[in-house]
Amino acid sequence: MSTDRPAITQLDAETVRRLGGEPIRKRHFAALVSWVTSMGLHAGLAVAVIAFAATAAHFAAKPTPPPALVMDFQQPVYAPTATLVSQMGPPSSAANPAAAALPSAPSAAVSEQLRAAAGDALVAIRKAEPPISLAAHQMGKLGGDSRPIQVDFVGLRASNARRIVYVVDASGSLVGSFPQIVEELRRSMMKLDPRQQFGVIFFQRGDAVTVPPGGALQPATPERLSEAVQWIDTKMIPAGRSNPLAALEAAMVLKPEIIFLLSADITGAGDYEISEKTLMEALDRMNPRDPATHNRPVRIQCVQFLDPDPSGTLERLAREHGGADGYRYLGRKELGLDNNQE
Repeated sequence: MSTDRPAITQLDAETVRRLGGEPIRKRHFAALVSWVTSMGLHAGLAVAVIAFAATAAHFAAKPTPPPALVMDFQQPVYAPTATLVSQMGPPSSAANPAAAALPSAPSAAVSEQLRAAAGDALVAIRKAEPPISLAAHQMGKLGGDSRPIQVDFVGLRASNARRIVYVVDASGSLVGSFPQIVEELRRSMMKLDPRQQFGVIFFQRGDAVTVPPGGALQPATPERLSEAVQWIDTKMIPAGRSNPLAALEAAMVLKPEIIFLLSADITGAGDYEISEKTLMEALDRMNPRDPATHNRPVRIQCVQFLDPDPSGTLERLAREHGGADGYRYLGRKELGLDNNQE
């Protein structure tokens, strides 16, 4: 008996598959595909990491430029915050990620309300007392200047008066002598200190004519005084009859410390005539006495111009509202006018 084992013959692929096996060639191919796939994935991941690192380094090295700031000192413009916000529009989170957390711009209705409020504030500011001029500051209004100040009008004087109003008759009866009135007014005004404030109001035909700008007392700087005198010289023409009530009411609104009242006929005549009783009662309402001190808020010093007043109304008014030294008569003789000149 022979002991030699029979030789193993080469099996074909079909027989191997029937027996549950797998050809060697297919197994090698599958291993190759897995290795190539793994290498490709690792290579792609490495490229992505390198690209991310390079991008981060690029942005870190490049500084972000600050926003441009444009300023025009020649044409300053008042622009409320609400207007700027409405012009900018809502913030964009795409352009700036931090902007996503900011509140959105106010609605059109809210913006309009804010603009209206800002406008009202400006109107209130404009109605307030005018700003102190540089000249007034240099003269010591802001520097605690303790020098005494006074005002003088055709011989009437008031010390430490800072708020002065001139109320002047401009009726038609004064056409011939009005230049003398303007000259006395100019002399008094030009002696005012820049620490003082002034206003000028004329009365004619029952109306009050205020020297511009009006609405508030003006600082007595050389510029403002010159402008007021020039306006009076060129614009003011006496006319009609006189009634001082409207002018006195306008003067009281300005809250003066003293009023210089000049008139040739304080009670007027004709359609514009006012009785002494009516005038005095009206002034008592406008300028009442303090029950405790018996003083009045405003001193009214009076000048009787040209001719004496037979009724003595202006003198009594001065005694009631201006004190013992609050009256002055400035007649034709003192003005250098003939008795027959109108």
